[in-house]
Amino acid sequence: MTKKFEGFSGKIYKCPAGKRTIGYGFNIDDPVIAKNVPESIRTGYETLSPAHADYIFDIVYGIAIKDATQFLSPHFDELNIPRREAVIDMAYNLGFSRLSKFVKFREALIKKDWPLASQEMILSRWFHQVKDRAEKLRNIIINASTKNV
Repeated sequence: MTKKFEGFSGKIYKCPAGKRTIGYGFNIDDPVIAKNVPESIRTGYETLSPAHADYIFDIVYGIAIKDATQFLSPHFDELNIPRREAVIDMAYNLGFSRLSKFVKFREALIKKDWPLASQEMILSRWFHQVKDRAEKLRNIIINASTKNV
């Protein structure tokens, strides 16, 4: 789901936030990414292969799982799998520092108040920035289904 939302580019581009980005939405200036991307790719001399991007994705997605788990600790495992995946995707997209600002969203998830969690998503600036992705994630949170993705 996250790869589909991000799409792939072997060449560096500017994301909507103005960050130099490559692969599956990797901020090339992030230390974790920079450490795993050769200088020739970071400078734009060469392109990132899909295989190398998959390797980096596994690292970054692992961080997103850890961040999502920490965000909802100790309640993460109480969510069903589709809702966990939605929160992991948000962690991937936002990073922990921005995700941690979704305090009311977190509280609603813990209470299993899916309509309120959905509303908190809609009220965020993030929701309006990523539009289609956020709407699909909101649908998963409220319906606990990935059928609309």
